[in-house]
Amino acid sequence: MFPVTNNLSNLLSKEDLSCSPAYLSSILQASDCSANLRSVMLSAAFNRSSKTFKSPDGFHRRNAIGAGLDVVFAYERDIDYNNLESEFKSLWEDQTRWKSDAVICRSGMSCLWVILLSVCRLLSLPTCNLCMWGEYFETRHLLDMFSTLGINTTINRSQHDFRENLRKNVWDVIYLEPVRYSDCMEALDLKQFLRSLIDSKNHEFPKPLFLIIDITLCGPIFPIAEILSHLFEFPNIVVIVYSSLLKLYQYGMELTNAGMIKLYVNQASHISVEKLAMYFRSSRMLTGTGLTLYETILLNNPLTRNLDFVRQYTHQILHNNSLLALSLSSNGIFRLVSSPVLKPTFKHKWQQSPFVILKLKDSAHSNYEYLQSVFIKLSRSNDYQFTYGSSFGFQHTRFETYYSGVTEDSICFKIAVGYHQDTSKRNKIITLISRISEICNFEEFMKQYPLKEHEILHLEPLPDKSLALNRIKIE
Repeated sequence: MFPVTNNLSNLLSKEDLSCSPAYLSSILQASDCSANLRSVMLSAAFNRSSKTFKSPDGFHRRNAIGAGLDVVFAYERDIDYNNLESEFKSLWEDQTRWKSDAVICRSGMSCLWVILLSVCRLLSLPTCNLCMWGEYFETRHLLDMFSTLGINTTINRSQHDFRENLRKNVWDVIYLEPVRYSDCMEALDLKQFLRSLIDSKNHEFPKPLFLIIDITLCGPIFPIAEILSHLFEFPNIVVIVYSSLLKLYQYGMELTNAGMIKLYVNQASHISVEKLAMYFRSSRMLTGTGLTLYETILLNNPLTRNLDFVRQYTHQILHNNSLLALSLSSNGIFRLVSSPVLKPTFKHKWQQSPFVILKLKDSAHSNYEYLQSVFIKLSRSNDYQFTYGSSFGFQHTRFETYYSGVTEDSICFKIAVGYHQDTSKRNKIITLISRISEICNFEEFMKQYPLKEHEILHLEPLPDKSLALNRIKIE
């Protein structure tokens, strides 16, 4: 292991973010250094990018971004970072008999925006029928918006319904969340899905069938190669995998928003994966959903592009959250402890989640306010390394209350256990939450964790019912 230095200003040149990923990792393992490392990286990227205009003059359109790579652009929203995309291709699996290419966008959701826009333009149909296994609320709202452009979405409540609907043989697009982002956190039965897809004959149409997979929750350990190996006989299927690169790919430092699309086209297909990627990049440019020069420099760092480190980090995050889920009781104050690892269908390492969802037995709005406020108070002590906030994939643990819909019952409490290089701190948090889960009722919980009125943080009101999905079919 490389020695940890406190003199981080000498770690990275102000003109280059490149150095040994093992060396950076050794610094990140010292929790008191990671914040300083992040600051140095942000400063180095700013110093480099601030010298360039958003529309540089003709003699300064090529800019080095470190590690021997450069980018060219006349307008920043049309930045050409194909060489960086080539580096990122290796983060996700390839498969013989398939050609692939990568397209990087500004976020996971902007990836989906580019995908849907490109697919609509490519199919050129009056209507596009999409069959969905997934429930992430932002994805559903985006699909609701795209219904005005002719995408007819059917969301399936159960895997049985999903497989039955696949047999209708009417689909242009199939959309998957391998681990469904919902209260139940159900993992897809991949073998059953592939069998249903192959039997459905959707892929025998002369037009392409697009299979879109969001792997944001399970990261680079999702077995893309297994899907491709089952579908190699069907040249009309185009597989599109995408993910946020913010969550599990940046060691919890959140250097920059980013997302990646990886396109897979069968070698026997008449479709060119290179031309398809160019088409997606055209959509990215038109919608301004690409990276800025500053973001490109930040994304081009040794840790983010290192498959071994990214996978190890992802495995640890998923493992830590599974430990939490397995330690919690649903016979105390919680009526629901939700994680894929608790399901009888749990078989594979990718069938885990980077957080655990909890629902109270006494689900009054005020009880969630009290629960969250207790955690906020505990987080302010030096005993526990967790904070109040959204998202997941940090080095520390986060918690929040959120709404998964527009009804009172849609309120949830989410805990996202972090990486925690110091496992004793992780274990201390898990033990605390486990003991809380075993408290017999909420009244007893309030006795054991008393708060004064001014210590209670009130939640935002329920989302406006006008935000409900009006045009998506749910079966």
